[in-house]
Amino acid sequence: MIRSATNALRTLGAVVLFADPFNSNPQPVPGMDKFQTIIGWSAWISAGLCLMGLIVTGAMLAVSYHRGTNEHVGRLAGVAAGCLIVGGASTVVGALV
Repeated sequence: MIRSATNALRTLGAVVLFADPFNSNPQPVPGMDKFQTIIGWSAWISAGLCLMGLIVTGAMLAVSYHRGTNEHVGRLAGVAAGCLIVGGASTVVGALV
């Protein structure tokens, strides 16, 4: 019983190892280059907006620290979360396209 199962697994492994791999020649959808251009532009614009948001929030944090309050710490967490979402979305879209 065990010997026949082992032989079956060896045969299956040999078939998988020496089988002809799937060869395909995928063609892009017409107009996909324009879509990729739009995705690229939106990724750069959103990254720039995230950077500007971090700079502005950092400046507001410095001013509020100088005044003796810490009212903008929550805003920094919100901007950082937005940056993480934008970074994650660009990674997912880059993997799909």
